[in-house]
Amino acid sequence: MHDYQKGVTKYCSSMLIYSILSLGCQYVDKDDETVDVARHIAMGDLYFHEADTLLNAVQESSLTTVQASAVMALREASCGREKNCYRYLGRSVRMAMELNLHLSVEGNGNGLQQLDIETAKVTFWALQNMET
Repeated sequence: MHDYQKGVTKYCSSMLIYSILSLGCQYVDKDDETVDVARHIAMGDLYFHEADTLLNAVQESSLTTVQASAVMALREASCGREKNCYRYLGRSVRMAMELNLHLSVEGNGNGLQQLDIETAKVTFWALQNMET
């Protein structure tokens, strides 16, 4: 939230925001008569398309790209599109491996701050759980 409010992209990116919004649109209360369900689903599709466009334009992996791809996998699973879910999840796992999120990093000898280390651990283990 701090990076989002400050406009910093280290822990927050447009792709991550769009992917979160697309997933959130899936969880509208379909029984609530005051909610336009079709509009929410259409907005979710729009957000997802924008996140996908940004993902396809990525040249280098980053933590937010890994996270956005994982959220996109969750969104596809919630839509019942298992093949697409595994495609996004696989891409997320490969990017995480490319960033060495799977390696144990202890101490600050490599210039990483504690927040970086904790964020990498949480992201990797979330991917591990999703993949399992």
